[in-house]
Amino acid sequence: RESAIRQQIIDQSVWAVEMVDVKKERRMKRCLIIIFIVVVIGIVLGLILGMPSGDQSVLMVSTSPSAMPSSTPTETILPTLEHLALQGKLRCGVYNDSYGFSTFNDERGMREGIDADLCRAVAAAVFGDPDRAEFVVIKTPTRFSSLANRSIDLLAAIAT
Repeated sequence: RESAIRQQIIDQSVWAVEMVDVKKERRMKRCLIIIFIVVVIGIVLGLILGMPSGDQSVLMVSTSPSAMPSSTPTETILPTLEHLALQGKLRCGVYNDSYGFSTFNDERGMREGIDADLCRAVAAAVFGDPDRAEFVVIKTPTRFSSLANRSIDLLAAIAT
């Protein structure tokens, strides 16, 4: 009689554990579906809101030291793709020795990691040649100013 009760308790425990696993699996599927829907909506909105309006205006930057833009710009900066075409390379801002993101492999003689891969992919998309990516080592405090003053063309280092 005792062994039958024990077996019944074990069977009910196994059934309860299986039910918990099924519920977790269902929750996970729902979460993935929601994430997928949000991503798709984001892409669609990005495409709709990011459509060019036909206005090919050129970004103007003042050499004035004030924080506010000057009303009389003194320097014209080309749109990015035109700038890259004239430059012939893509300068990517990366961190040095950020393992998994950007490190220099002495044995292979090249930079490796996801940031380096991103830069090469963009260079391949723009120029048709991933070797046209040039890596510029930057520091955290100057990463955005390097992008703003065009010391680099693409900021691949951590930026959220």
